[in-house]
Amino acid sequence: MDNFSKNYVFFWSDADYYTYAFKDILLLENVRFFRKMYHGGNIFVSQIHKFHQSSKINKIVKLPFRKQWRYFYFKDDFQTKKPIVFIFHGYYYWLRAIDYFSFLHKQYPGCICVLILMDTVDSYLKYFKGKYYGDFEVDYIKKQFDYVLTYNKIDAEKYYFTYYPGIYSKLDWIKKGSEDTDILFVGRAKDRLEKIHNIYNLLIHCGFKCDFYVVDVPAHLQIYPGIHYNSVITYTELLQHIEKTRGILEIVQTGSNGFTLRLEEALAYNKNLITDNPIISEIKYSTSPKIYYLKEGCSIDRNLYLYHADMDYGYKEEYSPVQLLKYIETLFG
Repeated sequence: MDNFSKNYVFFWSDADYYTYAFKDILLLENVRFFRKMYHGGNIFVSQIHKFHQSSKINKIVKLPFRKQWRYFYFKDDFQTKKPIVFIFHGYYYWLRAIDYFSFLHKQYPGCICVLILMDTVDSYLKYFKGKYYGDFEVDYIKKQFDYVLTYNKIDAEKYYFTYYPGIYSKLDWIKKGSEDTDILFVGRAKDRLEKIHNIYNLLIHCGFKCDFYVVDVPAHLQIYPGIHYNSVITYTELLQHIEKTRGILEIVQTGSNGFTLRLEEALAYNKNLITDNPIISEIKYSTSPKIYYLKEGCSIDRNLYLYHADMDYGYKEEYSPVQLLKYIETLFG
């Protein structure tokens, strides 16, 4: 049994890493965690749903009866009846097209709706631009949701959202002692490819053993033979790389100042962290010698870096999703 006063329903991304990130709460009796909106077992019906709600198709011709799907997304099967908190990944903004957020308030009087933005507002503005259900609008989400949470302090301050740092479950099977690389980087190029290349060059010249995976890089910009370009790895594979490295490199995208998956992984698995994330100065572990804040023209002493790799953050799983539920409990009393 749990000690929570509410039942929680997550509509979340099907990205594989979230299976690990939310591990701590997936088996709780008061939690339902859905990785897609239609989660019935019928593959044929699932394909119909995908077609019916397609952004590309509905931008050309708006298909009728799309709102009927709302009745299939969630049925209250909680054994203990409590107020329900619906928590949406920012991706599900598309449900605006079928008025699903208003629908939930009518179907479940007294329910609470929370939106968690897992990317910057600028990224959502670009992603949802020109979609058939309308552009991403901050005023709309403020009206539809009781709370909007974001990992990004810049967006929290600019749009008056609620700042919430990170969500990550520590995996016990990742052990120290098998490290054979110094630094790991995995990510999309986005607007930071030049910086990634510059830091890779710096680390190589400092004698570091690098393990870099960068995707979305055109052929003419693939200039370093030691970097794995456009090689997509699963999160399970990434965890295996994390286990074998002494540290993680975090390079944030423009306009980001908040907790990222790379930061959470470094803390959870006691890895050194090299980062340009400005949020570092504000976290509990900011003074740890395991954290290196990148500055222009800096170099890193590899021998000192290796020495720090054996130190311990003393991480107490402050960013477990269990803490997210506890935090939400405090918001609504």
